[in-house]
Amino acid sequence: KNAARANTVVEEVSSTSSDKHQRLIRKYFDKVFSEDELEESERLLIQFQADNCLPDRCVEKLSTLRIFIFLNKACARAIPKRKQLTRILDKYSNVEEEGQLLALSNRLEFSGGRLNFLPDVWQNIAKLHLLGCMLALFGTIVTYGLFPTGSRHDGIAIAEQMEYVMIEIKSKGWEIGAVVTDNAGQCGRA
Repeated sequence: KNAARANTVVEEVSSTSSDKHQRLIRKYFDKVFSEDELEESERLLIQFQADNCLPDRCVEKLSTLRIFIFLNKACARAIPKRKQLTRILDKYSNVEEEGQLLALSNRLEFSGGRLNFLPDVWQNIAKLHLLGCMLALFGTIVTYGLFPTGSRHDGIAIAEQMEYVMIEIKSKGWEIGAVVTDNAGQCGRA
């Protein structure tokens, strides 16, 4: 109440003062969401991103912003920046990972099949090479991990690293039925 009175007094004083002075403008818009609602929207956004295998930069695309504005203008202001997604991902990644692994386990148990191991080597924006490993079975896809490849990028080094990851997967009780790659680059040679 005291802060509201102070703003009113300041505004009244400001409006009666000379036109040469800048007048204070109140903020007309409150926060879009409460803290709990903001956390819920971030969690839902991360689930949407993970379920659709979208990159982090999707939140900065104009098409994303246009659809949120169309759906609700207030929601558009709540979309986090790409750099903020790291904090949000750290917060919810374990929950999502457990959910995806559970879905894959259920699919594996139901089908009795074996997993497809999908490796590929990427270069991130820091020019570091990463071995990305995914597990898939009948449309259920889980990103198992991104592993740094080190200074060697030849087929033998990548094959050794892929073998290490496959042994780790097998030690967790998963059965790999096939290794699927696009035959481009290091994974194809491995």
